[in-house]
Amino acid sequence: MSRWRSPRWRWSATAGGILAVAGVLWVVLVLAPPWFVHNGSLAGLTVQNQVRTTLLQGLGGVVLLFGAYFTWRQLRIAREGQITERFTRAIDQLGHDHLDVRLGGIYALARIAHDSDADRAMIGEVLTAFVRSHAPWPPRPRDQPPATAPPEKVRKLQERAPDVQACLWVLSRGHFADALGDDELLDLSAADLRHADLRNAYLPYADLRNAGLQRAYLGRAHLEGAHFEGSHLEGARLRSTHLEGAYLTKAHLDGAEATADTCWPDGFDWRAAGVTITDEQVPRRGV
Repeated sequence: MSRWRSPRWRWSATAGGILAVAGVLWVVLVLAPPWFVHNGSLAGLTVQNQVRTTLLQGLGGVVLLFGAYFTWRQLRIAREGQITERFTRAIDQLGHDHLDVRLGGIYALARIAHDSDADRAMIGEVLTAFVRSHAPWPPRPRDQPPATAPPEKVRKLQERAPDVQACLWVLSRGHFADALGDDELLDLSAADLRHADLRNAYLPYADLRNAGLQRAYLGRAHLEGAHFEGSHLEGARLRSTHLEGAYLTKAHLDGAEATADTCWPDGFDWRAAGVTITDEQVPRRGV
């Protein structure tokens, strides 16, 4: 048993606290008033009593402040414990066999990210890892359409993998990119995002390298500073991808050779859209 929990230690701590309080009261009621008023007359004793009253009021205020602090501390500890419990439960739901339970876990994580700014970056990593593992590119699971399937034959992501689409909706609406450090990116690389709904998504500095984005809906998506090298957007009309309405200022292609590896829709001028070529590997945000 820890000494902090032993009865002997608790009794000693309690006795020490009582003695400390008694000492403070003795100073306030007996020792301190004569320091301020040296006159022993009746008028002087009256003033000393007034000094005692003032000191007791001040002591009471200090006690209230300490009480408020410890109450706030206990509430904060309790809140952090609740968030940890909610996070653990949501992670368990993500690994469930039933789709509706997984969806509940995804939106539970969204709620936690909304309530706790400190946990937002970590939740973003969990959600992006879910997307990469459940919808990898090139496709691996049996329920994914093959990479060679014509883009127009691939069903919408909402229909074939609604949990993955839910993760993308949460990521695109929760300002997760703002919680990342200067050297961190939202990692959606090598993910099968064919026919994904990313309209009006807020995903600046997203890592979309080697991702399958054929026929993805990207109208007015914020993809400033995103990485597209090796991405697949071929086989889609501009009208269906709405890529011409996306914000691509300072989006990156790492090195000149990446221009040959990245497949844009026919007729799309990626240079005019703001995509740049850099000589760095995954440059820092804001570069």
